Amino acid sequence: MRSVGPGSSGRRPVIQSNTLLRATGNGRRYGESLSPADIYNMMAAFYADFRNLSEAITNLYPSMSDPAFKIQLSRPQVASVGWKELKPTFLSIIASMFLFSTVLVVTTCADPSDARQPELEKGSFPVEKSAEEWKALLGADRYQVMRLHGTERAFTGEYNNHKENGVYLCAACGQELFASSTKYDSGTGWPSFYQPITRKAVGETRDESYGMVRTEVHCSRCGGHLGHVFPDGPRPTGLRYCINSISLKFRPGG
Repeated sequence: MRSVGPGSSGRRPVIQSNTLLRATGNGRRYGESLSPADIYNMMAAFYADFRNLSEAITNLYPSMSDPAFKIQLSRPQVASVGWKELKPTFLSIIASMFLFSTVLVVTTCADPSDARQPELEKGSFPVEKSAEEWKALLGADRYQVMRLHGTERAFTGEYNNHKENGVYLCAACGQELFASSTKYDSGTGWPSFYQPITRKAVGETRDESYGMVRTEVHCSRCGGHLGHVFPDGPRPTGLRYCINSISLKFRPGG
């Protein structure tokens, strides 16, 4: 998971533009990701802002719509004549472009529930429960990530900057997954480990969501979604297990 966002020590400021709020609303739940419909609406709102900017320029300089117009305004003229009128829309467009590019980067490691998810065969795990039982046990946010393959926002997880010695367990069934000695700071915004506590502790499946091929990792005991593993980690394994904090619990000590 290549990643981004606020850590356990505090939340970073969130930049929001009118375009994004119009497109997706500002009442999104924790752990929810932008759906394809959200991204489409955001692009539509961006296009509307672009048209508004074009109309504002035309209104300020009507002669610009005339093909015979050949006068080039200098920077001081543009700044003094139209900047106040153009500033709100211009800044909204810049913020929208930044936010949309961020969405594209984050979705390379995020895997929201409306994307195609790895299929796991029923009966293949020692611990299995119905959807209703998992919802009651995990709660809405944890269920979204561990059973529907959602992804928590980067830099917001409890264990992103966690440095205490101990063992990280599966939040759903309690199986030991990672030792703190294998945890390292990948700078991605999610807890990262270079190997599981044992080879059998973590299972892997092929994930083809978003037209990419990645390796999804899950608890081998209950099938709970943990995150992804990538071949860009440190020695000795060269692997980076990029894990959602909400999929983990921590036990201090050895």
